[in-house]
Amino acid sequence: MGINDKQTDKDKFLHTEVTISMANERLGTLAEVVFTIQQGSFYNCVMPENVESLWGPIPLGRLPPGVDNTCRAVSHGILDEKGEKKLTVYIIHSIPLLMSAVQLFCGGKMALVAHLVGIDQLGYEKELGMTSCVMKNDKSWRGMLIKDNEGDWGVAVAAWRGMEKGRPGVPGNAKRKGTPGVKGNPGHFALKFINLRRNHAKPVFVVLPTGTKKYTFWVNNIKVNLKKGSITVPPWETETVQNIGLAFVISTLYLLVQPRPKMPTNVKRGEKKVKQVYEENGDCTMLYACGWSEIENLPSNSHIKHHCSGGDAAGCVGDYSDSGGCGACGGCGGCGGCGGCGGCGGCGGCGGCGG
Repeated sequence: MGINDKQTDKDKFLHTEVTISMANERLGTLAEVVFTIQQGSFYNCVMPENVESLWGPIPLGRLPPGVDNTCRAVSHGILDEKGEKKLTVYIIHSIPLLMSAVQLFCGGKMALVAHLVGIDQLGYEKELGMTSCVMKNDKSWRGMLIKDNEGDWGVAVAAWRGMEKGRPGVPGNAKRKGTPGVKGNPGHFALKFINLRRNHAKPVFVVLPTGTKKYTFWVNNIKVNLKKGSITVPPWETETVQNIGLAFVISTLYLLVQPRPKMPTNVKRGEKKVKQVYEENGDCTMLYACGWSEIENLPSNSHIKHHCSGGDAAGCVGDYSDSGGCGACGGCGGCGGCGGCGGCGGCGGCGGCGG
């Protein structure tokens, strides 16, 4: 292109218009992607336990003749930031088989499946803390095996730990001081994940809720926000599908091991309503998507304890009663807290009216 010497400086510049796509890059670097859930609704279905095309590679027991495997299932879309559906996740809960499963589909093909497993399938894995002594005496744990098209990818084992009933205070009298009550502890969800394909990968631990009542956690490079129902994946992650599946596995296990009374109800301490830990489940999009709205149809520890006469997975850590579980909220120390009023001296402060 020739330039005339008589042209002004302004005329010597070639004006161009450049459009930069920011879909996958930000300022020259790859960007993270935040996936969200397009929630579906649970529905009844019959999934014969011998039809692998429905379940995927899941070893299932056999039901007695004439007993249908009636399940509750749901299909959710996994959307990217543009609102485009990238994956479909199916959550399946079967009370007859005491089985829960998570399936991820990419297009019309199953890309991942996870399912409940027991000691007979996992064996006694020291890396998971599964010594024979621990696993035979602790019936509260639940585990899920995660598989992709290359075989076993990882295993997650979870339990509910640290729950303690509160002790009521003892009112004081003229001869002795009152004794204050001890607060209960609602406990916490504790999970350990092992990547079976990476021999040198460190175990991943997840504890929920945190001390600040937050329901956000990191697993590998993935950030999961249970309340928002979001999964944030960094640009360098090479196992995106597997880790999205793991996020749903963790959420499902949370519901399966969480202790709950037979009939969850509102609990009061005096005139004050006490919010149980399980009541916060409804505020978490991810937990709701995995079956919180279907608690009566979950093969959970609580279901096994209250409806199946215990069993190997019956371990609700602690003893919840139908009144809502003394100590379940951890807020007041169970029934009594500081001793309630208990008469003068019930708080243990002055030793009763007798000074």
